Amino acid sequence: MEWQASIMLVALCALYGITFFTDIRYRKIYNSVTFPAMLISFLACIYTSGFLNSIIFFFVVMVLCLVCEFMRFWKSGDSKLILAASMMTALLLESITTFTAASFFLSVLMMYLFVGHCFWLKQCNYSLRKYFQELKSSFRQNQVIGRLPGAGWIGLANLLFLLIHYVPY
Repeated sequence: MEWQASIMLVALCALYGITFFTDIRYRKIYNSVTFPAMLISFLACIYTSGFLNSIIFFFVVMVLCLVCEFMRFWKSGDSKLILAASMMTALLLESITTFTAASFFLSVLMMYLFVGHCFWLKQCNYSLRKYFQELKSSFRQNQVIGRLPGAGWIGLANLLFLLIHYVPY
C-alpha cells in the first residue's frame, strides 16, 4: 500500500501546485483541474472502501462546502478544490469516514477564517475599530471585503491536517 500512498501524495502536490498557480495568476481554480481529481479520487475511494462509505464521505464534504459557499466564505472553485483534496487526503490516510470528512473540513475552515481575518485586519491597517466597523457593515450590506487566493491556504490546512495525523503519539 506504500506505493499507492506515494502516488496519492504526488497527485495531491500536483493538484495544489496547479491550483495555487492559477489562483494567484488568474484568481480562478479551473474545473479542468478539480473535476478529474475529484473523479479519480472518488473512484479510488469506491475501490478501497466501498460505494456507500464513498458516497457518504462525498456528500458530507459537499454539503459543508456548499453551506460555506452560500455564506460567501469562499467561491465555488475553492469548494471543488476542498472536495477533491479531502478525498485524496482520506485515501492517503486510508480513512474514508465521516469523521475524517468533518475534521478535514473543519481544519480547512479554521485556517481559511484565521488567515482571511488576519488579511482583512491588515487591510484595515491593524486598526481593530476599523476592522470591526467594516466587519459589521459587510454583514449588513452582504458584501465581501477582500478576497484571498484560497488554494494556498487550503493546501496549508491540508498539510497541517496530514502532519497531525502522521505524527506518532
